[in-house]
Amino acid sequence: MKRIPLIVGADTSVHNVLWGCEETNKRGEEIEELILRLNLNVANSSGECTFSTSRVNSIIDITLVNPSTSKSLFPRDWRVLSEESFSDHKYFTFELGEFEEEIKLTRKLKGVDWQKFTEGMDAAFISFDGSDSLKTDVDCFYDLLYLQSQLTLCGI
Repeated sequence: MKRIPLIVGADTSVHNVLWGCEETNKRGEEIEELILRLNLNVANSSGECTFSTSRVNSIIDITLVNPSTSKSLFPRDWRVLSEESFSDHKYFTFELGEFEEEIKLTRKLKGVDWQKFTEGMDAAFISFDGSDSLKTDVDCFYDLLYLQSQLTLCGI
């Protein structure tokens, strides 16, 4: 199944702190659950009201993006415009980068000499004493793993 970037503008008519409201109401909790279940992200970033009447100002218009929306395409500089919209909903705008199809790199693991890989990792761990900070240890482990995979998987 091909993943397609998706950007949705929604008049939710609900309140949720997730997109900048001061409180979350019951329907806001339900929309938040839906957003989490569908693994969507809220692109609103300004905290400015998107809905304004003589009685109330609120943030009820949101922009949602799915995980297939790459970093380059993710809405940035999201903001509410000050110009008159002739509606109780305000105009909002955002910038998009150019679409860049993400390339997924894979390795063919058929025919890999796993014994050579294991022996190389064992030899590398002899000098690994784990006495440094966690970040340093993780970085070191990553470097060892990367080097050994290059030696074994790429036939270097």
